Amino acid sequence: FGLAHRKQSNPVRQFSLISELVLVTRRTTSSFPRKRESREIATRRTEQTLDSRLRGNDERIGVLRQNAKPALPIDTSGAPRETMVFTLPQEMSAAMSLSRLLTRMFISLLASALLIAAPIALALEVGQPAPDFKLKGVGETLTLSEFRGQFVYVDFWASWCAPCRVSFPWMNDMQRKFQDKGLRIVAINLDEADITSNAAIKNFLARSPANFKIAFDPAGVTPKAYGVLGMPTSFLIGKDGKVIFRHAGFKNADRDELETRIAIAMAAS
Repeated sequence: FGLAHRKQSNPVRQFSLISELVLVTRRTTSSFPRKRESREIATRRTEQTLDSRLRGNDERIGVLRQNAKPALPIDTSGAPRETMVFTLPQEMSAAMSLSRLLTRMFISLLASALLIAAPIALALEVGQPAPDFKLKGVGETLTLSEFRGQFVYVDFWASWCAPCRVSFPWMNDMQRKFQDKGLRIVAINLDEADITSNAAIKNFLARSPANFKIAFDPAGVTPKAYGVLGMPTSFLIGKDGKVIFRHAGFKNADRDELETRIAIAMAAS
């Protein structure tokens, strides 16, 4: 214990040296017969062994100091203070890089899982009230509530939507055919900008003119309220403001079926 106290004043290091002293003493005294070696010789051998180990530790610390890189952190006084930053061994640096990579992968997977688990806006069911909207139109502002007491066919479309080009001529026919019976068609565009600054919308309407109301929702608020997952998606809304039916997609084969459903719904009111 006295030997450990003289070699190191750090309590933790003292405990370590004492442990080494016990182990070395056991190995040293067990290597020779007790009768042939005095206690003084065993103590001297032990001290030499401890000195050798301490010198080895000092050499390793010296190597670390030589490999250290100076850094200039900014302290609270504003004056730079030079410190020593020890360079990590290559294996440890690689392990830490791998750990950071795995952590980022875990965070990415967790974020993806949360997005998948997040509740998705449900499509409006038949009989539910259709959410009102207030959107910019072509030279006017359109709201759903202004058509209360009439049938409203709300269609969601975009300039890049190929089936939408097929549906526009059909909606022109439906507007002309059922207008006198109280049908109003409102097609809500979901491009990132309205017709005033979006050439794609202008080109679309030039090729497929609309003889019905056009509204613009570049923020995408209305499709979220209606639970739209793809385009085109359309809703027939009754005079009471409730959904009569919902239809996703459009192809020429849908023309007669949809017209029949609109005619039946309007005749039943």
